[in-house]
Amino acid sequence: MNRKTNLLRPHALAQAAGMSRRQLLQRSGALMAGAFGAATLGHLALGSRPAYAADYKAMVCVFLLGGNDGMNMIVPTDSTRYNQYAGIRGGAGLALPQSSLVALPGSSYGLHPSLSALKPFWDNSTLAPVFNVGPLFAPLTKDQYRSQPDGSELIPDALFSHSDQQFQWETSTSVSQTRTGWGGRASAELSTANPVISLSGNPCFGIEELRAPLALPGPGAYFGAYDIQGDSLDWEPNRLKRQAIDALYANPQSAVLGLHRIEDRPVVRDGQIVIRPMMYLALSYDHR
Repeated sequence: MNRKTNLLRPHALAQAAGMSRRQLLQRSGALMAGAFGAATLGHLALGSRPAYAADYKAMVCVFLLGGNDGMNMIVPTDSTRYNQYAGIRGGAGLALPQSSLVALPGSSYGLHPSLSALKPFWDNSTLAPVFNVGPLFAPLTKDQYRSQPDGSELIPDALFSHSDQQFQWETSTSVSQTRTGWGGRASAELSTANPVISLSGNPCFGIEELRAPLALPGPGAYFGAYDIQGDSLDWEPNRLKRQAIDALYANPQSAVLGLHRIEDRPVVRDGQIVIRPMMYLALSYDHR
């Protein structure tokens, strides 16, 4: 086919093709499913169902890599625990004034004043803070920490390493060798049609034993067209890169799906090693 590079976002591509955005996503998903199997991208389209389909449920997770003071997001408001909080944080000037907290009716906690927009969700019973979560194997005091030997299971790996602790938050374990994330394990346990869908690359959070997250561009981003659009073209190397890509895609090209030999290979099924036939595939593009 003769195809030219198009760096438009999905909705702009849809307008150019004379289709709605939903139609474009449905058809492009069907094309990808035809090449790679209907169990992959084909399930991403909701068919003719509306976007507000009552049977569609999703859990949205926002992981903050840093820069957030969790101890000041939600603060106890009863006198005993607030005084304990203020005694620990006040010396560093980090304690919030008790009068500034946004009260959560029916509880003994208050929100940081900057989070006042969340209060209506609490009032509607659609907000539920979860306390005391993290990579600790069990509750640990300072004295216990100091008395534990190296390698103790009570102390998470690399406890004072920011990157290691981020990784352990994503895996929900206290060790650094865990391969799967808790989001991916939850997806596998629920047998979801789609893997975890990520707008921030391929984080460990969404990795399963047999599936990886489907990484999509975040708001305002593009499908792989990085540094070759908009203001990025003011830099000469990016402009030359764009020209080379345009020239490449202006030429006729075709996709070739090669089906190779079938061989028996050992695989794990239900905890057992069994022999199953495996076909080798190769996808290549012929640029002429």
